[in-house]
Amino acid sequence: MQRGVSMDKTKAGYVRLTGFLALSIVLILLLSTPGMIFSKGVDLIDTELSRRSGHEFYVQTALDFGDRASLATLPKEFGNWSMSHEYNWNALAERLNVSLMLCRDYAKPGLYIPVNLLVARSKETNTSGFHPPIVCYPALGYTIVNGEVNPTPYRFFDHEQHLGETEEMEVANVSWITKPLFGGEEMQNVTIPVKKLVIEKYDDGGNVIKRGVVLYFYVKTDRWGITEEFTFIRVEATFAPTQGNWSEAVEGTTAVCEGLMSELFPKLFKLREPEEMIIVAMAKEGGALGVAAAVVLIDIPLAVILYPSIRNLSEKRIEKRLQKR
Repeated sequence: MQRGVSMDKTKAGYVRLTGFLALSIVLILLLSTPGMIFSKGVDLIDTELSRRSGHEFYVQTALDFGDRASLATLPKEFGNWSMSHEYNWNALAERLNVSLMLCRDYAKPGLYIPVNLLVARSKETNTSGFHPPIVCYPALGYTIVNGEVNPTPYRFFDHEQHLGETEEMEVANVSWITKPLFGGEEMQNVTIPVKKLVIEKYDDGGNVIKRGVVLYFYVKTDRWGITEEFTFIRVEATFAPTQGNWSEAVEGTTAVCEGLMSELFPKLFKLREPEEMIIVAMAKEGGALGVAAAVVLIDIPLAVILYPSIRNLSEKRIEKRLQKR
């Protein structure tokens, strides 16, 4: 008899455990936001593609970089900038192993050379199929230099972290990027990680015929620490190879590139809209029916938890009645 009672207690324990697990799942779902459950991943800006650089910055995209029509809505005019030319690089996109590309020149008053913007979307999750700038520019005949007055060229097969510089570019008045969790003042400026390359091209005699500054970063969609897809965003501007001080020219051109990139940010990324908990949304949208549905969802696991106790009480009452008879 004792053996049977022991087994009943064990069975009741399993039933209660199942009920508690079910109740935990229901509460987690009801107290979560839709974004927590149905999110496709976390978007972050980073300077390295195949790994985390330690400088990554979390964002929410304003455009669907994987949709050509959405990407085409990127404004052609904003601030003092206006598009001066747009390139059709669909054929090149296939060669570069990307699904789509947007390439435009932007200019503004007082700037005699336009700044080129390139947005390229990955075709597949395999990041090894994408050609990063440290490979592309040397393949196009450029040398990546270190920024000294007498630059020392880097070879394209050097490790990525030794090529270019990771800079923190300040973007002012960016309260649209994120909101503080518990109220208070919103951020007025942040710094965004970008990779900077200074490039040169030479003629057969070794003379510099073209110089430029390249700023770029990746927007990576990560899920559980794995990059599922990414978008490459790059701005580039050239400057006179022989006029003026070389270092000053690099700094000035860098400032121009940063100016375009910082004004582009509000067009590419948006404010993280606060989401309501699912239970609140059910009450607002469903009214009394929504509240009733939430109550039922909670009551079911509660009933499972209480079932062994209720059953035992019921059996004891029946037993007492039988004994009285």
